[in-house]
Amino acid sequence: MHSEEIVKQVEEVAGYLGVYYLVDRATGKAVTLTLWEDEATMRASEEAAARIREETARRQGQRVVSVDGYEVGFSSTKR
Repeated sequence: MHSEEIVKQVEEVAGYLGVYYLVDRATGKAVTLTLWEDEATMRASEEAAARIREETARRQGQRVVSVDGYEVGFSSTKR
């Protein structure tokens, strides 16, 4: 499954706002950061997100090391 297909699956989950996939190419370590409307929609997404995450990791020969949740304390972007 390609990244675009994975993103489409996540986009269909209610409350989804965005995603970042960060990779350290030297070590192969990767981190995915998803953004949600609020804590309630993030919590409601957990079952679907876990399924997508585990299926993706299995297909790509990776493993999920941890899953953490954070509240945005500050945000600033420039486009």
